[in-house]
Amino acid sequence: MLKEMHSNIDHIDSPNDAVVLFREAIGFLENNEGIYLLPLKENGEILEKPFLIAKGTTMVSVKLGDILAEAYKLNAKAILVAHNHPSGNPKPSSADLEFTAALKDICKRLENIQFVDHIIIGSPDSAGGLGYVSIEESYDISV
Repeated sequence: MLKEMHSNIDHIDSPNDAVVLFREAIGFLENNEGIYLLPLKENGEILEKPFLIAKGTTMVSVKLGDILAEAYKLNAKAILVAHNHPSGNPKPSSADLEFTAALKDICKRLENIQFVDHIIIGSPDSAGGLGYVSIEESYDISV
């Protein structure tokens, strides 16, 4: 079950924790798609609440370098990214999976920022009642 929807989460222990924070950030963009970054310390402690990296009306295009530049500015040791699907269906597209693999790969090669997850947020009753898909939990993205 999700923790209550307020901003007192200061540590990420599961995708559910991150989803609470991402939903709060995404709230104002429900009719547009946006990609958000949640920067973390090595132990999962949150450095800053999720913030918008890029947005679009039907899809989002973002450079991996833009995500990493923001992570470096905050001295993040780990990152979670999320984006919403305004359709309400959080099933990842092939582009979502390719983006995840590329981001995971570059983090692995850089060795100083750990890729934690890419979460796709849908309507609260989607994905069997979870309302999101954690790509790390649901797909085997090997790099």
